[in-house]
Amino acid sequence: MASATESSSDASESSDKSGCEVYLHVYDLSENTKWLADEFSLKDYNCGAFHTGVEVYGMEYVFQYYANEPDNNELSGVSAQIPRTDSAYVYRTTIDMGWTNYSNDEVHRIIYEEMRPQWIHNTYHITKRNCVHFSSALCRRLGVKDVPDWVFGAAKTADATRGISALADAAWRAAKYWNSYYYNDDDDGESTGRNEVDPETTTVTFPYHVQQ
Repeated sequence: MASATESSSDASESSDKSGCEVYLHVYDLSENTKWLADEFSLKDYNCGAFHTGVEVYGMEYVFQYYANEPDNNELSGVSAQIPRTDSAYVYRTTIDMGWTNYSNDEVHRIIYEEMRPQWIHNTYHITKRNCVHFSSALCRRLGVKDVPDWVFGAAKTADATRGISALADAAWRAAKYWNSYYYNDDDDGESTGRNEVDPETTTVTFPYHVQQ
């Protein structure tokens, strides 16, 4: 069991042959959604709204939609970042997902040769194919535990309810249409990742709480 003060990035120091620990970082979408989730115990009813990223070998991998590239069918939504540094969200907790037996090189191939081509940014959907779905797919591919139901939260609940699912579809189509209108052709789209870093040259050495 990992201690409360153990840095998940310590796993990156393990031998490639022995694998490493995998962590799920969970974020609230904003201070407002965090307050709502805490005040009304939305987590207990699987009604929260969360962003997630999977940390393996000291890097955190996320999936997102790039609003300035709505028609780019080749741009992957998968990017790497230093764990817990995404300032667009409010960090909530870290969950120990278990041990992967894959080496660092094998994980790199899984993410960059398998996952990135499969997870194109504009296939993102707020309830059907979001960052939590990506985290779930990556965790299963790494052979560790799946994402808990409470993390899927309101997205899974909405998708299982016909009326709400239809409303979510309409809202997402409207949002994408607005993005297409808002971002003009002068935007070169070069800025496509929040805090994206090169996993080959970055090391992480800070501790944080791990939820068992």
